[in-house]
Order: sequence, then structure tokens, then C-alpha cells
Amino acid sequence: IRMTLSMAMPRYGASDFASPVRRRSRRGVLALLTVAVVCGLVFAYAGHATKLGGGIVKFIPDSNFRIPAQIVEGAKGMTISCDLPGVKKDDIEISLQDSKLTIAGNRKSAAEEGMKLVHQETFVGTLTCAFEIPDSIDLSNIQANHENGVLTLTLFKKPEAKPRIISIA
Repeated sequence: IRMTLSMAMPRYGASDFASPVRRRSRRGVLALLTVAVVCGLVFAYAGHATKLGGGIVKFIPDSNFRIPAQIVEGAKGMTISCDLPGVKKDDIEISLQDSKLTIAGNRKSAAEEGMKLVHQETFVGTLTCAFEIPDSIDLSNIQANHENGVLTLTLFKKPEAKPRIISIA
């Protein structure tokens, strides 16, 4: 038996393309893609909240390039480490308003005047990240250190209230 290309390939006309079976098939693929995108976004943002010390340190997304950060909790408090390679100490701003801690840095282009940039994979411009700090942290006692392109913030827990004995007069 000899099969030609015209016999192997079914022919579809314009009416076949708009058939109900084909429409359902296309709708199913689009629905599957929509679910995949939505689930990806939900899981991406769900990963930005971490349970720490009776509160939640929560990443607050914004429209700028996000600074990669790592949060570690210990007995005395927590440490936030932010990767800021190529950002000088003077180009970093740390602000605290209410319980929102915001870190912003400005990375400048390495190309000097008169030089032509040939290739670049690093982000140039403003980098930011913001965190909602839990009530268990003493907001008046935060230390910052910048070394080798890593900004380290040390946040100490509030001292626990100790029972006080009241004498009767």
C-alpha cells in the first residue's frame, strides 16, 4: 500500500476550524494556561512571607527591581542580609516608618565617560525592597553594616516583660 501526503494529512476547511470540537479544544488550552499563570503568581508571592518570632516579616512588592534578601531568626532577634553588589555605602538608604522597613540602593553604570558599553547583565538604577516588621522587634534598636556588597541589618527582639513584685504598704 502506498500512501501519499494528501492521503496522510486530513484536509480542514474554514468550517472545520470553527467547529465546536476545535473551539472547546482551544478553550481548554487557554484555560489551562490561565490557571498555570495565576498559580505561578500566587505561589511566587506566597513565598515572600515568612513566619518569624510570633509575627510575620512580609516582603512588600513594588514596581522597582527587588533586592535579593535573606532573613534569619535567632534567640536575640533577626538578621536581614541584602545583596547589593556594585552599590556604594553612600548610595544606600534605609528608612523605617511605623513598622515598614524600606531599603533602597542606586547602582550606577560601570562604563566611564568616553567608553562604550558592550554587554551588561546587571541591573542599573534604583533597587528597593520593603518589609513589614513584627511587633516583637524593638524598632529603636536596629543596626546596619555594609561590607563586600552585602548590607546586613540586625534587628533585636523587645525585652520580655518581667513580673514585678509590688509590696503592700
